[in-house]
Amino acid sequence: MEKKVLTIIKVGKLKYMEPFLKTGEMYFDTVESFAKKDANQERFDQLEGAIELEQVNWIKLQAEDGKTFEFSRTNPKHNRISSAFLFTHVDTTVGNIYSCSA
Repeated sequence: MEKKVLTIIKVGKLKYMEPFLKTGEMYFDTVESFAKKDANQERFDQLEGAIELEQVNWIKLQAEDGKTFEFSRTNPKHNRISSAFLFTHVDTTVGNIYSCSA
């Protein structure tokens, strides 16, 4: 199925938005830099720099004492979850990005 992007939204500081609107100048920075700058702010995005997003149906966690906990969407033997996602990030990604939402 083909999807079309109808709108791109850019949320940012006025000092970077004005040059973009007036002259087309764009502010690029590293994924790591955006994550540090945007932490605890409205525009923070935990998916920034993610290379893959997968919905999962089962999760097994292990506590420091070795005890395990299993969560599932369908198995009644496990703790119930309504949804869970696995985000894959690659810390070795090199380069700059222009952050926006579509």
